[in-house]
Amino acid sequence: MVRGMKRHLIALFLLASAGLFFTACTTPTSRIKQYPEMFKAFSPEVQAKVQQGEVELGFTRDMAFIALDKPDRKYARQAEGGSVEVWSYVNEEIRYEQQQARATVYVNGSNGQRSHPTSQDVWVNAKTRREYEVLRLEFGTDGVIVAIERLEP
Repeated sequence: MVRGMKRHLIALFLLASAGLFFTACTTPTSRIKQYPEMFKAFSPEVQAKVQQGEVELGFTRDMAFIALDKPDRKYARQAEGGSVEVWSYVNEEIRYEQQQARATVYVNGSNGQRSHPTSQDVWVNAKTRREYEVLRLEFGTDGVIVAIERLEP
């Protein structure tokens, strides 16, 4: 009975984990399916752009959301004309590189006794993570995109 319950709990955990994974990886198509009424309200020209994951000046927050998803960061900026909202989208670069390090090593002798410490150079795999902004959308006081900044390749 306990074994059956464990299997049931494991199955529920795996199902929930898969659900979280698939909801985290959304596309314009999946957001269109999730918000069909919002998408239908867009003009045919806007619908075509949104389906391609593209935004233009004059797009609303809803249009940008369906095209690009939620921003990674939101900023509130005070400008001369009033307060504006800025959406920021970032990418992440992960690198692995070998680095040399000095380590103190203890070796057990044949009699089981620990030897004196010795220092040796060892190679370790170091993971570095770099996050960089690739897109910024600035929404004017009327809630439409008034500026777009893209990282140049």
